[in-house]
Amino acid sequence: MSSGLGSVTAPDAPELALYKASKAALNSMTNTFVTQLGEQKLTVLSLHPGWVKTEMGGEGADIDVETSIRGVVDQVNAYTGKGGHYFVNYKGETIPW
Repeated sequence: MSSGLGSVTAPDAPELALYKASKAALNSMTNTFVTQLGEQKLTVLSLHPGWVKTEMGGEGADIDVETSIRGVVDQVNAYTGKGGHYFVNYKGETIPW
């Protein structure tokens, strides 16, 4: 599970620099994994579940858990069998690396 904060093109949220770095590192490791798949046509998703009202996200977050999970499941279904690596959010919007 990635995060939109893992995008190195978005220089926001300096107070979350370590979290951002950890998600960017995860995205980098996932990219490396994908390059080692060879001829396998697997689909790999780096998914941003949204800013979710959880203990971590807090009450000020944008969406509830049910909306996030429904969206994540929708994306898994939508990308099944496509092959390749995608960085998308729970709504299916592409996130720049």
